[in-house]
Amino acid sequence: MNGIHEMALAALTARDRIGAVHSFFDRPRTGAWWAAAAIILLVVAAAIFLAAILVHRFRDAKRRRQFQKRAGEAGMNAEEQKLLGHLANLAGLRQTDAVLDAPDAFDRGAEVLLQSERVSAMDADLQARTRALVNTLREKLGFARQESLDPTHGAVWLGKIPMGTSVEVVRPSSPEPFQAVLAGEEAVAEQIVLEPAVAMRCEGNESWTLRYAEGGLLWEFDARVVRQEDTGRVVMLPGGKVRCINRRKFIRTPVRISAFVAPFPFLRDQDADGPPRFLPATVVEIAGPGLRIQAPLEVGMGERMLVGLKMPDRKVMQALGITRRPTIPNDQGIPEIVVELIGLLASEVSELVRVTNAAVHASRGRRGPELAAAAAGASLHERAAAVEEG
Repeated sequence: MNGIHEMALAALTARDRIGAVHSFFDRPRTGAWWAAAAIILLVVAAAIFLAAILVHRFRDAKRRRQFQKRAGEAGMNAEEQKLLGHLANLAGLRQTDAVLDAPDAFDRGAEVLLQSERVSAMDADLQARTRALVNTLREKLGFARQESLDPTHGAVWLGKIPMGTSVEVVRPSSPEPFQAVLAGEEAVAEQIVLEPAVAMRCEGNESWTLRYAEGGLLWEFDARVVRQEDTGRVVMLPGGKVRCINRRKFIRTPVRISAFVAPFPFLRDQDADGPPRFLPATVVEIAGPGLRIQAPLEVGMGERMLVGLKMPDRKVMQALGITRRPTIPNDQGIPEIVVELIGLLASEVSELVRVTNAAVHASRGRRGPELAAAAAGASLHERAAAVEEG
C-alpha cells in the first residue's frame, strides 16, 4: 500500500498539489460561519442596549435639569424640590417633572403622603410643618386648593374665633413654633389679624399653620399671609376647615337624650311630597360628634340624616349626619344606628364635647366611683375606637 501511495504522489505535478491545498481550504465550513454570525449579533445587540441606556440617562438628566430649572423659577429650595419629587412618585407619575403641570396628581400625592404611617407617627409639630410645606408647594405652583365635597370626611369648619385668643404658629421657615394673639378681623374675605409675640418679617403668600384651644380641644388650621402691616401685625386668610389634633378626648359616654331623626337622601320618590318625615329617637351614647341612636328606622352605611337633640336647657341641637354603621338590633332587639354629625363649626364640636363631659359627670354622680374609675381608665385604644365608631 505504501508503494501505491508513493507512486500516486509521484505522478502528481506541482500544479496538482497546489490545487489540492486550495480545495481543502475552500471547503465549506458551516459551523464556523454560524459562530461568527452569532458573535456579530451579540455585539450589535449589546451596542443597541448600551445606546438605549445612554439615551435614557440623557433624557432623565435633561428632565431633571428642566425640573430643577422650573422649580427654581417657582422659588423652591432644595428641600421643597425633593418633597415635590417625592409627591410625584407617590402620585404614580413616571416622569417627575409632569407634576409641575398636574394639580390633580399633586393633590393625589399630597393625600397619600399626609395619610401615610410615616407622617402619622410624627409629633404634632412635624406633622404641621409637613402640611405647611405641602401648602407652600401648592401655592408656588399656582395650584388652587381643592376642598373635598365628600361629606363622609366629616369636615369641621373654622367659624369665628374670639378676639384675644392665643394661637401657636408653625411657620415652615422657622425652626420652632411661636405664639401670637388674634388682634382683629378684616371685613374682606374673612381675614384675620395676628400680632406675633416676637418681632419678625414675613412675605405675602406664605403658608402658616395655626393652633388654638377651645372647649378642651386643640384645633389646627392653615392660613395664608396676605400682608404685614407697619406695626408688625400680620393679616392672614385662613382656610375653611380645621383639624382637631386630639380627637381621642371623645370618650364614649352613656346618655339618655330625646331626639328626632329623618332620612335625608339626595333623591326621593315623586310620591314623597312635603318635607322630610321625622321620627322620635333616643340618643343612648355620645362621643363628641358621634352618636349612637335608637330609632325605628332602616338605614344603610353612608346615608345622610337630619338629627335633632333636645337638650336639658330647653334648646335643640340640629345637624346633618352620616351613618357610620347601618341599622343593627341590640341585645334587646331595639334597632340602633351610629351617626357622625358633619359640617360643624369648631365651636359647635366644642359644645358637643361640653355635653359629653356633662354627661360623664352626671353618670359619675348617679353610678358612683366605679363608673368614674372606668371612664378615667379608658385606654387610648378604646378612645380611638370610639372615634372610629362615632
